[in-house]
Amino acid sequence: MERLQVAVQEARERRARLTEADPRTRTPALGPEPETPVSPWGKLSSVTPPRRRLLRGRIFLNARAPGGVAIDLLRTRLLKLMASNGWKRVMITSPNSGCGKTNVCANLAMALSRRPEGRAVLIDLDVFRPSLAGTLGLNPTTGVADVLTGRVAPSDQMVSIGGNLAVCASRSAHPEDANVLKTRKAREVLDEIERDFAPDIMLFDAPPFFGTDAVIAASDMVDCVVIVGASGESSIDQLDRTESDLSQYTNIAGIVLNKCRYLAGDSDAAYPQ
Repeated sequence: MERLQVAVQEARERRARLTEADPRTRTPALGPEPETPVSPWGKLSSVTPPRRRLLRGRIFLNARAPGGVAIDLLRTRLLKLMASNGWKRVMITSPNSGCGKTNVCANLAMALSRRPEGRAVLIDLDVFRPSLAGTLGLNPTTGVADVLTGRVAPSDQMVSIGGNLAVCASRSAHPEDANVLKTRKAREVLDEIERDFAPDIMLFDAPPFFGTDAVIAASDMVDCVVIVGASGESSIDQLDRTESDLSQYTNIAGIVLNKCRYLAGDSDAAYPQ
């Protein structure tokens, strides 16, 4: 009996040695679980614009004010127009400086961020006098030109507001970046941002039309343009020439009259309560 037990034990040990020697019978070692890739939106730093700064800059936080109603109407009409035409990129410009195009662009972007669904990207293309960061109370350490030239990755420069609005803005202008909108690299970067972030709309705050050729240079990078005129400041001739010239290069989504000091007779500022 004792000999039988010894023989069984020796047989077990031989099988164990053969199993260790044969790689086909080994149990594969379990390594660390692969990391879940982080989406481009997840890489963005989240910021909350200072409420006091927004109010001082006439950025409407909701639709209760008459101006907020007008912005929400503009948002919805623009979204419907762009969806019906298959457009995604819209550039905001004006005939001259001082019309409030950046204010309209920022208000439109904040209105887009209040939607329960959908994502938007806002980029300051006014490389000569960037003011979007100041309007929203942002303090970027790098600029839009750094992104468009490939010096900085979009996800390292852009910030997220509300989780569904990505903003690429600058605090200051640099003369050496004046021609960045005319480069192939800028187009490639914008295509990359659209592909990676997959927004349903991209807003571009552009320079005034008559101040530089940058708007015409960038016109083939967008699907349409909204022209902002200032009530009592922009002449009909200026608006007409801006629309006529730009229509040669891209689609005109509409003209917005800013700084209007009166309400239309059918406005109801008391609704909703």
